[in-house]
Amino acid sequence: MNSSASSIARCHLCLWLLAAFFAAASAHAQPYVPGQTYFGRSNYIEYIAGNLPFIISAPHGGTNKPAELPDRTYGTFATDTATDTLARTIRTVFTNRFGGLVPHVIICNLDRDKIDCNREIIEGAQGNTNTEIAWNEFQNFIATAKQTVSNQFGRGFYIDLHGHGHPIQQLEIGYLLSAGELAVSDATLDAGTNYSGQSSIKELDQRSLSSFSELLRGPTGFGSLMAAQGFPSVPSQAVPDPGTNSYFNGGYNTVQHGSLLGGTISGLQIESNYTNVRNNSVSRTNFANALATALDTYFSNHFAMNLHDAAPAVTSLTNQTINASGSVGPLGLTIADSLTPLAQLVLRAASSNTNLVPLANIVFTGSGSNRFVTVTPVPYGNGSSTITITVTDTNGGMATASFTLTVNPTGSLPLLTAVNYDPARTGLNFRLVAVAGQSHTVEYSDDLQAQIWNPLFSVTNPAGVLHTNDKLGTNNSPRFYRVRQEMSP
Repeated sequence: MNSSASSIARCHLCLWLLAAFFAAASAHAQPYVPGQTYFGRSNYIEYIAGNLPFIISAPHGGTNKPAELPDRTYGTFATDTATDTLARTIRTVFTNRFGGLVPHVIICNLDRDKIDCNREIIEGAQGNTNTEIAWNEFQNFIATAKQTVSNQFGRGFYIDLHGHGHPIQQLEIGYLLSAGELAVSDATLDAGTNYSGQSSIKELDQRSLSSFSELLRGPTGFGSLMAAQGFPSVPSQAVPDPGTNSYFNGGYNTVQHGSLLGGTISGLQIESNYTNVRNNSVSRTNFANALATALDTYFSNHFAMNLHDAAPAVTSLTNQTINASGSVGPLGLTIADSLTPLAQLVLRAASSNTNLVPLANIVFTGSGSNRFVTVTPVPYGNGSSTITITVTDTNGGMATASFTLTVNPTGSLPLLTAVNYDPARTGLNFRLVAVAGQSHTVEYSDDLQAQIWNPLFSVTNPAGVLHTNDKLGTNNSPRFYRVRQEMSP
C-alpha cells in the first residue's frame, strides 16, 4: 500500500538525486547470469537475473524478522501477503511461456516491520545501518536490471507488485495519476503533456503510436488487457477511473524506476486484490498466465517487440597475434537468434585503437548465421586493439563478442637517406639500406597534409645498400619521401 500523488510530487527532487546514485552504483555491478538467483547481505534481498525486457519487484511480501534489525517506529506496516510468492510464480510461468527466457525479479524477504523498500531510505530504513544496506541492495538490484534491459533491448517495462485489502476485488493499476486526474475525459488526457508528463509511462507515451488515453484505458491498454483475461482492473476500458473508491496510484518505486524521471524503462504499480490473485497457488498461477498473455500483446502493440524472441548469441573469438602489415581472418562467427530473420541481423564493429585498426579495416563476409570477420591493421602499426563485434536483432536485443589483436613491431627497419641533388642529370639521389628477404617501396608526397603518397619505385629481396634517384623532384617545391617495408604475415 502506497502514498498519495501529492506526497509523490513533493519528493521528486530527492528521488532524482537518488536516481543518479543508483545509476552510478549499477554501472559497476557484477555480470549476472540469466536465471541465476543472487542475494544481498544475509539473504534479505533476492535478485533473479533475467534476459527479458521485463522487470518485476515485490517490496512488501517478505516475512523474515531478524533480531539484528530493529522494528521501524513509524510508517506503514501492513504486509502485502504472498506477493513474494506471486513474483516467483510469475518468473516460472514467464520462463515456460517465453522459451526459457527469464524476467528480472527483485524480492525483499524482510517483513515490513523491519524495512519498507517502497519508501525513501529515511522512512524505509529509519537510521539503522544494516537496514540501510538491505534497502540500498533492493534499489540497486532494480537499477542493475534496468541497465541490463536498456543495454540489451534499448527499452523495457517495470512492474512494482503490491497487494491491497480494499473491498472491490480488482487490480489497481498505478501510473502516478490520482483518481481525480483519471476522471477527466480522454480528450483532456491526450491534450499536451499535462498528464502523460507526470506519469510513469512518460517515455512510452512519447514513443508509442497510441494516444495516452489508449495506453491507460483503451482496448490495448494494460488494464483492459488484464480485464480481458478475467482480472478486472482500474483504469481500463470497463472501469476508466476509480471514482470515489479507494485507489493506490503508485509509490516510491514507481516514481524511481518508471520513466517519469527519464530513461527508456516505463512502468506501473499493480495493487492486486487477494481473492483470485494471491489466495492460493492456483490463483497465483492463473494470474501469472494472464499477465504473460497481456504483456505479450502489450509489448507487441506498444513496444514493437516479440517477447518470444531471445537476444542473439554470438560465438566467442580467440585472441590473435600477427606481424606488422599482416591481417587476421577470416574468423568464423556463428550467430543464433530464435525468430529474427538472419538477413535482418545488424553487425557492427568497434576498435579500441582506431589508429592501429580503423573501423574500415574490419570487414564482414558471408550471410545469415555463417559470418566471417577479417581485420587488417594499418601498415607498420604495432601494439594491441580490442575488436568488439556486436549483433543486434529487430527487437533491439544484442550480443557481443570481443578479441584482442596484438601486432608485433617490425624486427628491423629500412633506412632511407638523401645523398645529394643533381638537377642536370639524376635529380635527388637516395641511399636505401634495405632489410634482406623483404620487399620495399619508396613513396613520395607533394602534399604531406593530405597524406597522398605515390609510389616511386619498388624492390624485392634487395641485398644490402641500394642507390637510386628521383629525376622528377626539384628543389623549388617541397617533396617528401618514405620507405615502406612489406612484411610477410
